[in-house]
Amino acid sequence: TIMTEKKAVLILILLWLASMVISIGPLLGWKEPPPPDERICSITEEPGYALFSSLFSFYLPLLVILVMYFRVYIVARKTTRNLEAGVKKERNKSMEVVLRIHCRSAMEDSTSASRSKGHTFRSSLSVRLLKFSREK
Repeated sequence: TIMTEKKAVLILILLWLASMVISIGPLLGWKEPPPPDERICSITEEPGYALFSSLFSFYLPLLVILVMYFRVYIVARKTTRNLEAGVKKERNKSMEVVLRIHCRSAMEDSTSASRSKGHTFRSSLSVRLLKFSREK
């Protein structure tokens, strides 16, 4: 889906609300009784709050990040395979579109470099470029 400005603003508002909900618990009484010595300042070790806070401020965002990275990886892998094959399938269609790479200066550079060196070594990229340029 496409990210719109409205969606982005909504997500930012939800993130700020979630961070406030996570942080406001101890201020509203979800904490341990105060220590007898007021010189000691300890963090809230209430098990319910610790679990709630760690889940929603670390593990849930970690899960979202990992899922998003996995989705990006899948799309990148699919795109790389399509570029290597020279064929791309459109989403929701069975039609195939043939991609052609036209790069005249790269072909001229590779052929002139191979001629000047006296041998016909070509990289796989230049071979593919020549193959696609010969297709009509």
